[in-house]
Amino acid sequence: MALVAILVLFAGLVQIGLLTSTRTQTMIDARQEAGQNAIAPLSVSPVPDYIENWQAGSDTRQYSADDTFTTANAADFSGQLVAYGHPEDLHSWVPANAVSPLYQNPNPVSLFGLVSGDASETVQLLPAVTHLLYAADSIEIYSEVWLGWSQGIY
Repeated sequence: MALVAILVLFAGLVQIGLLTSTRTQTMIDARQEAGQNAIAPLSVSPVPDYIENWQAGSDTRQYSADDTFTTANAADFSGQLVAYGHPEDLHSWVPANAVSPLYQNPNPVSLFGLVSGDASETVQLLPAVTHLLYAADSIEIYSEVWLGWSQGIY
């Protein structure tokens, strides 16, 4: 019995090491892609989801992989968030402000100057982990990185 416990513990530690190493590599790859997009002379503006509300998943931890969200849209963003800044009045007082162009813009996220990169990799689970701890053959690791576009200054 003690030998089985030691085997499970050792397999679990090795598997955690493999998952951590893969997660680090996908973060490096995603960061590299986002970095290349950040210094590109032309911005490739991504279209992320507008999030209206967030619900914690079964692990009860907010902002983890099992969470769900309800989507919003650009009109909600403009009407429910930007409108509170009184963009029309603001434009008359400060013509070159960054808030007024967001108002009633069909794609306001394009004005944020964000670029992204992502990477994923599948990690095969060790047989001991598959049979004793987790009933799956593999786990997919996904990483996403967002950076500010430098507007081709390099």
